[in-house]
Amino acid sequence: IGVCEAHEGPVWDCVELPELSIMLTCGADKKIKAWSTGGKLSWQKNSSVGEVQAHDDVVRVLARLNATQVASAANDGLIRLWQVYIENDSTTVSFEALRVISDVHSGHFIYCMSSGSSGQNLVTGGEDNSLSILQQTADMEDFEMAQKIPHMGTVWSVAIDDLYGDIISGCSDGVVRIFSQRAERIAPISVRNAFEAKLREREVAAQTVEGGGVDVKSLPDESALAQAGTKEGQNKIIRNSTTNQAEVYMWSAAELQWQKVGDVVDKKESAGPVQAMVGGKLYDYAFDVGLGDDAPSLKLGYNRGENPYLAAQRFIDDNEMSQEFLDQIANFIEQQVPASALQPAVEAQIPSDPLTGGARYVPGSAASRVGATASGTMDGSPLTAGRYRPSAPNSTQMNTGGVPDGSPLTSGRYRPQEDAAPSTDQAGSGAPMDILKLSKHIPYPHGMVVYSHSNMLEKIEAKIISYKDGNALSEAEKASVHSIVQALSVPDSSSVVFEDDQLAVLCSLLQWPASDVFPVIDLLRLLIARPSGSAYYFGKQHEIDVLGKMLLHMRTPNAPAAVLIIGARLICNMFRNRISGLIVRERMPEILDVFRSVILKSGNERAQEAASAAILNFSQLVSSSAGTPQERELLVSTIIHELNHGSDRNELHVYRYVIALGTLMSLSPDTKDLALHLDAPTGVARAAPLSQRTREAAEEIAQILIL
Repeated sequence: IGVCEAHEGPVWDCVELPELSIMLTCGADKKIKAWSTGGKLSWQKNSSVGEVQAHDDVVRVLARLNATQVASAANDGLIRLWQVYIENDSTTVSFEALRVISDVHSGHFIYCMSSGSSGQNLVTGGEDNSLSILQQTADMEDFEMAQKIPHMGTVWSVAIDDLYGDIISGCSDGVVRIFSQRAERIAPISVRNAFEAKLREREVAAQTVEGGGVDVKSLPDESALAQAGTKEGQNKIIRNSTTNQAEVYMWSAAELQWQKVGDVVDKKESAGPVQAMVGGKLYDYAFDVGLGDDAPSLKLGYNRGENPYLAAQRFIDDNEMSQEFLDQIANFIEQQVPASALQPAVEAQIPSDPLTGGARYVPGSAASRVGATASGTMDGSPLTAGRYRPSAPNSTQMNTGGVPDGSPLTSGRYRPQEDAAPSTDQAGSGAPMDILKLSKHIPYPHGMVVYSHSNMLEKIEAKIISYKDGNALSEAEKASVHSIVQALSVPDSSSVVFEDDQLAVLCSLLQWPASDVFPVIDLLRLLIARPSGSAYYFGKQHEIDVLGKMLLHMRTPNAPAAVLIIGARLICNMFRNRISGLIVRERMPEILDVFRSVILKSGNERAQEAASAAILNFSQLVSSSAGTPQERELLVSTIIHELNHGSDRNELHVYRYVIALGTLMSLSPDTKDLALHLDAPTGVARAAPLSQRTREAAEEIAQILIL
């Protein structure tokens, strides 16, 4: 039919956007190219109509998200989201980078990706022997890790079944597997047990585990598994005290436990001599860092060619230190290692292909694959972990049958499926049903609601710089604000490290009157969603009461609506990070009092929307650790009062209140009794007619009440 010739090397994937009459291709030249499919009269069929230098390495796979957006994955280990435009002249196509998603496969190659017809989920497979499920965030602007499913080998192909929402994977062990969240399609327990047994028995090359390589003698024993993981899919290597064998475990945020996924074997590659070990991981250099006369020293690991600031940031994150030490630690590294070790490596051995045993394709030098990866983003925090539950078409009401190994924490997890027929092991088994086992809405399936992006950064900066009321900014302050805005404007600003001098400027600006302070709060909202910003404003080394000052502004009589809206959104973003999450939990009574006395009475729909999101976040945070009776009582009484007597009848807000209430009621019989005492059924019945989903959520609460 036609030939398109323009890539400077192999073409790896293509996807069609019929609404724009174009096809996109990607390849070894690191580019995405757009081609006319003949739908527009001004275009010649099969002609090149646009391109973008998409990644710093081979672009392997594309996935259509919607009519005008695509995702790309490359050998740099990153996934990028793109907006595709047809220019005003209707002859060319342009690309705008929207987001960068990192740490999906711990820096390893991503070989496949699928989004299904809805575009609300991204499923990827890679050489780290896992399938990753990314779910669209509540604000529809980003994706976050929902679940990671280990496999027996490299995952070469993935697909999403649009009818059932099932996920299909093709693995290098020669097996195609189907994972489903629908109870009637889950495989018999014997099949699931066999799958998990194979995972436990497999051999895992040390280089495929984060950090690579192991020294069994220096590894912690099984007692290390008592400490909870920090993100879904996190790996931990421990020494089995009985067999003296290194074993790798993966953290399941849904089940709140470490699961063995294999025995570690050290298949060393010629990467040069190993100098030292830190926490069971191989590093070219290791240094003792003293914290004071009475405190034990900590080990700092560094690899040749690694950015010293990335190594310093990893050390700070691992040891929960203040961000103020970043420059000091990075400078220390630069002074301790030879100058040659600071230069990025230019040579690396071409690794063996996991499937064929041959050398996989890596164009040019392998410099892009050398050096340790950063420690990850804060998005994997237990405070924000959400489980993947695809919305299958034609969903029925909640089934009352049981799932043999279900629990409120694992409800909706994908489990291996044998075939499409209902399993006799689960159908009619008479097993008691867990309250939330088959729920569609409760607990809330999309994780914490956050507001971490803005398309008005330039306007925020202009508003702050133009402030004249007796406290005009100095040139240095203006420069700091500008540098913050510039850093937040890059596509992947989640990993940007901000300096203390930059962040300190906003603390002084927070003293502005309530009538003018809202752009400052808006910038703070974005900063605390980044690890370095959250560490500065809420770390133990700082006594800056950002939250308290903001709540005072919100309580100010006749406070502008913008202060209420952005203030509530800032509170939502505090749930994204463990440190700020602890603070927001401690001050929950004060925050809810502001919501009840100010926002919920304001009549401002956008402020009420953010407040409903924060209350939903509170319910998830409290439920993740059962919560104290006082916390549960405060939240339940606030929600039921709003459902029974509140004037806000916005469907989204009410839906969030119902979901939050159901999540709390499922925690304990005492909480359910409290909800009944406060007349929860009346409020839930009042909410049910608003929409299909509020009715379904009300039915789930009814099931909780009768069980």
